[in-house]
Amino acid sequence: MHPTEVIEFMIVGIVIAVIIIISFILKGNWRKFGLVFATVVLLAYSVFIIVRPYWIDAQIDKKVEMLEPYLEQQYPNDEWKITTVG
Repeated sequence: MHPTEVIEFMIVGIVIAVIIIISFILKGNWRKFGLVFATVVLLAYSVFIIVRPYWIDAQIDKKVEMLEPYLEQQYPNDEWKITTVG
């Protein structure tokens, strides 16, 4: 796990904890709204974590498609291999 991912998990965890704590201080419908809001934030971050690797792969594919014609134009006699660290 990358250190930035750990920091993201900590920040989201703290934000959700603060929302839950504040919602327990509130009364009535505001409490329910706070808990629902914390759930929505958790679900949104979960979707972000699931989708992010696919989004990054799509961005890399786009960049490779842009890079290959440039390399062919600038270095017509050379060969290259594009790899990713993964």
